[in-house]
This record gives sequence, C-alpha cells and structure tokens, in this order.
Amino acid sequence: MGKKIAVKPDQVKKYMSLNDFIDQGYLQEVNRQFFHPRGLALEVTTDDKGGRATLSGMIDVRDDPEGYSFDETFLKTAEVRAKADFIYQELMKRALARKRLFRGATIQPIPLKKKKKRKA
Repeated sequence: MGKKIAVKPDQVKKYMSLNDFIDQGYLQEVNRQFFHPRGLALEVTTDDKGGRATLSGMIDVRDDPEGYSFDETFLKTAEVRAKADFIYQELMKRALARKRLFRGATIQPIPLKKKKKRKA
C-alpha cells in the first residue's frame, strides 16, 4: 500500500463518486488546466448499462510538444462552459481562507529547503 496523506486531525474524510467528479466538471478541468499542458490526460470509461464510470488510466503523450487538448467544438458547448465556471466558483469560495493560511497563495506551497550554514 502507498503512503497515507495526512489530513487535519478534526477533518472527516468524505468521498465523491467518480460520476459526480465527472458530472460536476472536476475531470474536465483537472485535465484542461493541469494534465493536458503536460501531455497527459486522466481517462475514464463509462459502462453501457448504467453509465457507471471507472478510471481507465492515464493517457501519455508527453513526447508531443503541444501536449493533449480537447476538440475546439467541444470546448464551445454550454455544458463545458458551465462546468468550468462551477469549478472556478469552487476555487473562489476557498480563495480568501487559503490566502490567509498560505501567506497570499491559494496553492499550498512546498517549504523551501533551509540552506546549511557554511563553516568559516
């Protein structure tokens, strides 16, 4: 098993279904904003019966200088725009609190390595 990710002691772990992750726009936006520019895409497959989603894997086109991208026609749909707006609003709900917590940043910084003092 992998390492456990630490959470705050008083924080209750809740889970979102993969279908909700997709339907609310998280998959679209994590791909569009993070994975695609790096030549990767998180792929899911839905079954023919109930539309249940499963994680297929990671598409890897890191050898392509343009990375991965959605079709422009797809990006112009109202559904895509609504999902992108929802995800942006989710970020904005937490932005002020996170900026207070992380000294002006919304993304949690990784602490810098302290420089060792040189002996004179």
